[in-house]
Amino acid sequence: VPLYADQPVIATTTRPRGGGTVLSKEDLTHQNVLRSLNTTLHHSHQFRDKMRRAVRVLELSPQSVEESLMYHVRLLVELGELPFLDNRVLDMKSAVDLNNLDVLGVVFVALAAVFGLVIFVLSFVVRRAAVYFSIIASLNFFSKL
Repeated sequence: VPLYADQPVIATTTRPRGGGTVLSKEDLTHQNVLRSLNTTLHHSHQFRDKMRRAVRVLELSPQSVEESLMYHVRLLVELGELPFLDNRVLDMKSAVDLNNLDVLGVVFVALAAVFGLVIFVLSFVVRRAAVYFSIIASLNFFSKL
């Protein structure tokens, strides 16, 4: 019975995977709960298989590094494909994904813009200072005459 936050989303993704039955809080009656329990526990072979698999995963859970390795190998042999063990880095096909070049590109452009802005401001200040000091120098020259 999903009540708040992300529970409705989790419930709707759990049901198609054979993880149970979803009941809404508006339709929560004694008969609906009994019917759902009966259907899920006694007539759903998919639910039974999923629960056996989950129990087996918990029974074999490891304690040390060696046990962890043996645990995952045993799960792989017993249960077949285990998507949570897939290396997602290997799924990245392009060099851009593998090396985060898209992020590095944005950082490089931002740094180049900041560097360009600093150079522009410094050149502006230097030119203004040169004009200012040349005016002062010419005034000093004329004051000596």
